[in-house]
Amino acid sequence: MPLHYIHSSAFKTFGLGLVALGIAPDLTAEVIYAFIIPLGIQADYSLETLAVLEQLAMHLTGFLGNGLYNMGGLILTLLLIRQKSISHPMAAIGIVAWLLGG
Repeated sequence: MPLHYIHSSAFKTFGLGLVALGIAPDLTAEVIYAFIIPLGIQADYSLETLAVLEQLAMHLTGFLGNGLYNMGGLILTLLLIRQKSISHPMAAIGIVAWLLGG
């Protein structure tokens, strides 16, 4: 996304902030998937505990992380449209992509 085309504003800061906030739950989920669950398998955690860890990681990355990324991206795309910095076909594709989980 060509951020230099978006004029500085509170909305730009908010959109970028949402994208940045999405990093924390996404990385936390990846740590759970890559390190905690495999260690739990080696340590003989119960299936219920492993299932809870898997569900937690899935919601962190699939709902919270991606939700924040998509809301931030949608706001930034709408700012590009408002400033007429993006073509109509590209804007339509961008909006659909962000609404569907980009």
